[in-house]
Amino acid sequence: MTIALVFVIAFAWSLLSDIIPFLMGLFGTLKDEANIPQSFDLLFLFGEAIGIIGMVIYYRGDRVILPFAKAHAVRNYSAGLLFGFLMFSLIWGIITLFGGYQVLVIFQGSNLLWLVLFFFGYAIQSMFEELLCRGYVMGYWLKQNKVTMAVLLNSILFTLLHMANPGFNLPAAIGLFLFAIAMSQFRLLTGSIWLCGAFHAIWNFAEGPVFGVAVSGTSSESFILKSLPTTTFQPLTGGTFGLEASSVSNIVHLLLVILLTLIILKKRRTGLAISAN
Repeated sequence: MTIALVFVIAFAWSLLSDIIPFLMGLFGTLKDEANIPQSFDLLFLFGEAIGIIGMVIYYRGDRVILPFAKAHAVRNYSAGLLFGFLMFSLIWGIITLFGGYQVLVIFQGSNLLWLVLFFFGYAIQSMFEELLCRGYVMGYWLKQNKVTMAVLLNSILFTLLHMANPGFNLPAAIGLFLFAIAMSQFRLLTGSIWLCGAFHAIWNFAEGPVFGVAVSGTSSESFILKSLPTTTFQPLTGGTFGLEASSVSNIVHLLLVILLTLIILKKRRTGLAISAN
Protein backbone atom coordinates (compact mmCIF):
# COMPACT_ATOMS: atom_id res chain seq x y z
CA MET A 1 0.00 0.00 0.00
CA THR A 2 2.87 2.38 0.80
CA ILE A 3 4.56 1.70 -2.53
CA ALA A 4 1.25 2.28 -4.35
CA LEU A 5 0.66 5.54 -2.47
CA VAL A 6 4.14 6.86 -3.28
CA PHE A 7 3.61 6.00 -6.96
CA VAL A 8 0.17 7.67 -7.03
CA ILE A 9 1.61 10.86 -5.54
CA ALA A 10 4.47 10.75 -8.05
CA PHE A 11 2.04 10.38 -10.97
CA ALA A 12 0.05 13.31 -9.59
CA TRP A 13 3.16 15.50 -9.67
CA SER A 14 3.83 14.27 -13.20
CA LEU A 15 0.32 15.28 -14.29
CA LEU A 16 0.82 18.72 -12.74
CA SER A 17 3.99 19.23 -14.76
CA ASP A 18 2.04 18.44 -17.95
CA ILE A 19 -0.83 20.79 -17.21
CA ILE A 20 -0.02 23.07 -20.17
CA PRO A 21 -0.24 20.41 -22.95
CA PHE A 22 -3.26 18.93 -21.15
CA LEU A 23 -5.14 22.23 -21.21
CA MET A 24 -4.11 22.94 -24.80
CA GLY A 25 -5.35 19.53 -25.84
CA LEU A 26 -8.56 20.00 -23.86
CA PHE A 27 -9.38 23.24 -25.67
CA GLY A 28 -8.48 21.84 -29.09
CA THR A 29 -5.22 23.75 -29.56
CA LEU A 30 -3.27 20.55 -30.38
CA LYS A 31 -5.43 19.17 -33.18
CA ASP A 32 -2.45 18.22 -35.36
CA GLU A 33 0.02 16.68 -32.91
CA ALA A 34 2.27 15.50 -35.75
CA ASN A 35 3.05 19.10 -36.72
CA ILE A 36 3.51 20.89 -33.41
CA PRO A 37 5.50 24.12 -33.95
CA GLN A 38 8.86 24.65 -32.27
CA SER A 39 7.40 27.30 -29.97
CA PHE A 40 4.89 24.77 -28.59
CA ASP A 41 7.63 22.18 -28.00
CA LEU A 42 9.54 24.80 -26.04
CA LEU A 43 6.43 25.77 -24.10
CA PHE A 44 5.91 22.15 -23.04
CA LEU A 45 9.53 21.79 -21.93
CA PHE A 46 9.59 25.04 -19.98
CA GLY A 47 6.12 24.28 -18.63
CA GLU A 48 7.50 21.39 -16.59
CA ALA A 49 9.00 24.06 -14.32
CA ILE A 50 5.51 24.10 -12.80
CA GLY A 51 6.22 20.65 -11.37
CA ILE A 52 9.63 21.70 -10.04
CA ILE A 53 8.25 24.85 -8.40
CA GLY A 54 5.36 22.93 -6.89
CA MET A 55 7.61 20.26 -5.39
CA VAL A 56 10.13 22.79 -4.08
CA ILE A 57 7.35 24.72 -2.33
CA TYR A 58 5.62 21.64 -0.94
CA TYR A 59 8.77 19.84 0.26
CA ARG A 60 10.73 22.98 1.21
CA GLY A 61 13.33 22.30 3.88
CA ASP A 62 13.44 18.56 3.12
CA ARG A 63 16.96 17.99 1.83
CA VAL A 64 16.37 14.30 1.15
CA ILE A 65 13.38 14.88 -1.13
CA LEU A 66 15.03 18.01 -2.58
CA PRO A 67 18.72 17.02 -2.81
CA PHE A 68 19.98 20.35 -4.19
CA ALA A 69 23.21 20.34 -2.20
CA LYS A 70 25.18 23.57 -2.58
CA ALA A 71 28.54 21.87 -2.10
CA HIS A 72 30.22 21.14 -5.47
CA ALA A 73 26.97 21.95 -7.33
CA VAL A 74 28.71 23.65 -10.28
CA ARG A 75 31.38 20.95 -10.48
CA ASN A 76 28.83 18.14 -10.40
CA TYR A 77 26.56 19.77 -12.97
CA SER A 78 29.49 20.45 -15.30
CA ALA A 79 30.72 16.86 -14.91
CA GLY A 80 27.23 15.56 -15.69
CA LEU A 81 27.04 17.64 -18.88
CA LEU A 82 30.45 16.49 -20.07
CA PHE A 83 30.04 12.82 -19.18
CA GLY A 84 26.48 12.63 -20.53
CA PHE A 85 27.46 14.17 -23.86
CA LEU A 86 30.48 11.90 -24.25
CA MET A 87 28.45 8.79 -23.43
CA PHE A 88 25.66 9.66 -25.85
CA SER A 89 28.21 10.49 -28.55
CA LEU A 90 29.89 7.12 -28.00
CA ILE A 91 26.65 5.17 -28.41
CA TRP A 92 25.54 7.22 -31.41
CA GLY A 93 29.00 6.85 -32.94
CA ILE A 94 28.97 3.05 -32.60
CA ILE A 95 25.52 2.80 -34.20
CA THR A 96 26.58 5.12 -37.03
CA LEU A 97 29.83 3.19 -37.53
CA PHE A 98 27.83 0.01 -38.09
CA GLY A 99 25.63 1.75 -40.65
CA GLY A 100 22.59 2.39 -38.49
CA TYR A 101 22.19 6.06 -39.44
CA GLN A 102 22.44 8.17 -42.54
CA VAL A 103 23.69 11.47 -41.12
CA LEU A 104 22.75 14.82 -42.68
CA VAL A 105 24.21 18.18 -41.65
CA ILE A 106 21.31 20.64 -41.35
CA PHE A 107 22.81 23.43 -39.21
CA GLN A 108 22.03 27.03 -40.10
CA GLY A 109 23.03 30.20 -38.29
CA SER A 110 19.38 30.92 -37.50
CA ASN A 111 19.27 27.69 -35.45
CA LEU A 112 21.66 28.99 -32.79
CA LEU A 113 19.00 30.73 -30.71
CA TRP A 114 16.74 27.69 -30.91
CA LEU A 115 19.62 25.52 -29.71
CA VAL A 116 20.12 27.68 -26.63
CA LEU A 117 16.40 27.76 -25.84
CA PHE A 118 16.01 24.00 -26.26
CA PHE A 119 19.04 23.37 -24.05
CA PHE A 120 17.41 25.24 -21.19
CA GLY A 121 14.09 23.59 -21.99
CA TYR A 122 15.56 20.11 -21.72
CA ALA A 123 17.46 21.15 -18.58
CA ILE A 124 14.11 22.01 -16.96
CA GLN A 125 12.27 18.95 -18.25
CA SER A 126 15.02 16.54 -17.22
CA MET A 127 15.46 18.14 -13.81
CA PHE A 128 11.77 17.65 -13.11
CA GLU A 129 11.98 13.94 -13.96
CA GLU A 130 15.08 13.61 -11.79
CA LEU A 131 13.42 15.49 -8.93
CA LEU A 132 10.38 13.25 -9.21
CA CYS A 133 12.28 9.94 -9.40
CA ARG A 134 15.70 10.50 -7.82
CA GLY A 135 14.29 13.18 -5.52
CA TYR A 136 10.84 12.33 -4.20
CA VAL A 137 10.56 8.55 -4.72
CA MET A 138 14.19 7.72 -4.02
CA GLY A 139 14.31 10.16 -1.13
CA TYR A 140 11.22 8.67 0.48
CA TRP A 141 12.82 5.25 0.74
CA LEU A 142 16.24 6.60 1.69
CA LYS A 143 14.53 8.11 4.73
CA GLN A 144 13.47 4.57 5.64
CA ASN A 145 17.10 3.41 5.23
CA LYS A 146 16.03 1.13 2.38
CA VAL A 147 18.63 1.94 -0.26
CA THR A 148 17.88 -1.01 -2.54
CA MET A 149 14.16 -0.20 -2.61
CA ALA A 150 15.00 3.47 -3.17
CA VAL A 151 17.02 2.60 -6.29
CA LEU A 152 14.71 -0.07 -7.71
CA LEU A 153 11.36 1.63 -7.11
CA ASN A 154 12.33 5.00 -8.53
CA SER A 155 13.79 3.22 -11.57
CA ILE A 156 10.55 1.29 -12.06
CA LEU A 157 8.57 4.53 -11.87
CA PHE A 158 10.90 6.20 -14.39
CA THR A 159 10.29 3.30 -16.78
CA LEU A 160 6.51 3.43 -16.28
CA LEU A 161 6.44 7.16 -17.03
CA HIS A 162 7.56 6.37 -20.60
CA MET A 163 5.16 3.50 -21.28
CA ALA A 164 2.87 5.64 -23.46
CA ASN A 165 5.72 6.72 -25.73
CA PRO A 166 5.60 5.42 -29.32
CA GLY A 167 7.55 2.18 -29.82
CA PHE A 168 7.78 1.33 -26.12
CA ASN A 169 8.62 -2.37 -25.70
CA LEU A 170 10.79 -4.68 -23.60
CA PRO A 171 14.19 -3.48 -24.95
CA ALA A 172 13.07 0.13 -24.37
CA ALA A 173 11.97 -0.72 -20.83
CA ILE A 174 15.35 -2.35 -20.13
CA GLY A 175 17.19 0.68 -21.49
CA LEU A 176 15.14 3.14 -19.42
CA PHE A 177 15.50 1.00 -16.29
CA LEU A 178 19.29 0.78 -16.65
CA PHE A 179 19.48 4.53 -17.28
CA ALA A 180 17.47 5.18 -14.11
CA ILE A 181 19.67 2.81 -12.08
CA ALA A 182 22.76 4.72 -13.22
CA MET A 183 21.16 8.09 -12.35
CA SER A 184 20.29 6.70 -8.89
CA GLN A 185 23.90 5.64 -8.41
CA PHE A 186 25.04 9.15 -9.33
CA ARG A 187 22.83 10.50 -6.57
CA LEU A 188 24.24 8.00 -4.07
CA LEU A 189 27.81 8.89 -5.03
CA THR A 190 27.43 12.67 -5.01
CA GLY A 191 24.72 13.08 -2.37
CA SER A 192 22.84 15.46 -4.66
CA ILE A 193 20.76 15.61 -7.81
CA TRP A 194 23.00 17.94 -9.83
CA LEU A 195 25.10 15.37 -11.70
CA CYS A 196 22.21 13.12 -12.70
CA GLY A 197 20.09 16.15 -13.63
CA ALA A 198 22.83 17.44 -15.94
CA PHE A 199 23.53 14.00 -17.44
CA HIS A 200 19.81 13.52 -18.18
CA ALA A 201 19.50 17.02 -19.65
CA ILE A 202 22.45 16.78 -22.02
CA TRP A 203 21.40 13.25 -23.04
CA ASN A 204 17.99 14.49 -24.26
CA PHE A 205 19.48 17.65 -25.75
CA ALA A 206 22.15 15.73 -27.65
CA GLU A 207 19.65 13.13 -28.76
CA GLY A 208 17.20 15.55 -30.32
CA PRO A 209 18.52 19.03 -31.20
CA VAL A 210 22.19 18.02 -31.72
CA PHE A 211 22.19 14.54 -33.32
CA GLY A 212 18.61 14.47 -34.60
CA VAL A 213 17.44 11.18 -33.11
CA ALA A 214 13.97 10.47 -31.70
CA VAL A 215 13.89 11.21 -27.95
CA SER A 216 12.47 8.10 -26.26
CA GLY A 217 10.08 7.45 -29.13
CA THR A 218 8.90 11.04 -29.54
CA SER A 219 9.91 13.30 -32.41
CA SER A 220 12.17 16.22 -31.54
CA GLU A 221 13.48 19.33 -33.22
CA SER A 222 16.86 18.87 -34.91
CA PHE A 223 19.22 21.78 -35.49
CA ILE A 224 22.73 20.44 -36.19
CA LEU A 225 22.52 16.88 -37.51
CA LYS A 226 19.67 14.66 -38.68
CA SER A 227 20.22 10.94 -38.11
CA LEU A 228 17.98 8.91 -40.40
CA PRO A 229 17.78 5.18 -39.51
CA THR A 230 18.90 3.02 -42.41
CA THR A 231 17.36 -0.12 -40.96
CA THR A 232 14.46 -1.24 -38.80
CA PHE A 233 16.76 -3.75 -37.07
CA GLN A 234 15.96 -2.85 -33.47
CA PRO A 235 19.10 -4.26 -31.78
CA LEU A 236 21.15 -1.70 -33.72
CA THR A 237 19.04 1.48 -33.86
CA GLY A 238 16.30 0.79 -31.30
CA GLY A 239 13.51 0.81 -33.87
CA THR A 240 10.63 3.25 -33.42
CA PHE A 241 11.53 4.07 -29.82
CA GLY A 242 14.97 5.21 -30.83
CA LEU A 243 18.48 4.87 -29.51
CA GLU A 244 17.53 4.01 -25.89
CA ALA A 245 16.01 0.71 -27.04
CA SER A 246 19.08 -0.40 -28.98
CA SER A 247 21.32 -3.21 -27.77
CA VAL A 248 24.31 -0.88 -28.12
CA SER A 249 22.79 1.58 -25.66
CA ASN A 250 21.71 -1.16 -23.27
CA ILE A 251 25.16 -2.75 -23.20
CA VAL A 252 26.88 0.60 -22.56
CA HIS A 253 24.40 1.42 -19.79
CA LEU A 254 24.87 -2.00 -18.22
CA LEU A 255 28.64 -1.48 -18.20
CA LEU A 256 28.11 1.95 -16.60
CA VAL A 257 25.89 0.44 -13.89
CA ILE A 258 28.50 -2.23 -13.15
CA LEU A 259 31.28 0.38 -12.99
CA LEU A 260 29.28 2.63 -10.65
CA THR A 261 28.39 -0.36 -8.48
CA LEU A 262 32.08 -1.20 -8.08
CA ILE A 263 32.87 2.43 -7.21
CA ILE A 264 30.09 2.52 -4.60
CA LEU A 265 31.24 -0.77 -3.04
CA LYS A 266 34.83 0.47 -2.95
CA LYS A 267 33.76 3.71 -1.25
CA ARG A 268 31.80 1.72 1.32
CA ARG A 269 34.74 -0.57 2.05
CA THR A 270 37.04 2.43 2.37
CA GLY A 271 34.57 4.12 4.69
CA LEU A 272 34.35 1.03 6.88
CA ALA A 273 38.13 0.75 6.97
CA ILE A 274 38.46 4.38 8.04
CA SER A 275 35.79 3.89 10.72
CA ALA A 276 37.59 0.80 12.01
CA ASN A 277 40.84 2.74 12.32
